This record gives sequence, structure tokens and C-alpha cells, in this order.
Amino acid sequence: MDDPFIILLSLILLLRGHYESGGGFISALVLGGFFALRYLVAPTTTSVKLRFDYAMIIIGGILVGAATGLFGFIEGSYLRPIVIAEGLTWVPWGTDAGFTLTTALVFDVGIYLAVVGTVLVALDRLGQAQRYPADLLRKHMHIQSQREEIEMHA
Repeated sequence: MDDPFIILLSLILLLRGHYESGGGFISALVLGGFFALRYLVAPTTTSVKLRFDYAMIIIGGILVGAATGLFGFIEGSYLRPIVIAEGLTWVPWGTDAGFTLTTALVFDVGIYLAVVGTVLVALDRLGQAQRYPADLLRKHMHIQSQREEIEMHA
């Protein structure tokens, strides 16, 4: 990767948003800024092209977010603690009980994926040539000229 600092900042904002300002949306926009910078400095359009379907990232994010909400609704509590490890007192957000997160982080990961996928789709579409309106106009002009020829021979 070009600059891992922006990716690291994005991940820190994702994790930090669990307790302070930040979260899935803003951290995804930071990562989207990374991809925008990659598009801007790329020598060709093919050198920066990612090799996967952006829609799958969006769908995955929506499914993660929806599943988190659905499980929270079924269990009756949305903000459930997730204990990762016991007795991590040396981690700033760790406690004697261990490194704990809540299901809100899982929901934020879903938001993160959906927004990153959306930004990637937008950047990909902005980088494409505007062929569709020109093709449509050309087709319309061709049909119009055929109609005029038919009217002239009739």
C-alpha cells in the first residue's frame, strides 16, 4: 500500500469512536480519502483499479449492521459487552475484567464497510469516461435521421 498512516488513522478512529468521537462513518470517510489520493496520484487509470466488486463491500456492511440490530432486538439489549481477553490492565481501555467492547463496534464496522464501498463506487464512477450520454445522443440522432429518410421517401 502507498501510505499505511492513513489506513492506520482510519482504524484508530473506528476503534476510538467506541468510547470517544469517531466511529464507523468518519473513519470510513478517512479511508475513502486514502483511496481518493490513490486515484489522484496514479499514473494510469488501470494502475489504481481495485480487483473486487465494490457492491459486495456495501452489501456486507449493510448485512453486518442489520444483523447486529436484529440480534440486539431479539436478545432485548443492543449494547452488549464483548469480552476479548481477561485481565488486560495495561491497555488504556482495558479493565480488570479484560478488554471489552460492545456490539456497537460491530455495528460501526458494518457502517464502515458500507461507507467505504460507497466511496469506492463514487470514485470509480467519477473516473470513468462519460460515454453513456454521448452514446444515447448518437443513437437518438441515428433514429431521427432514419425517420427523416422514411418521411422523404413516403
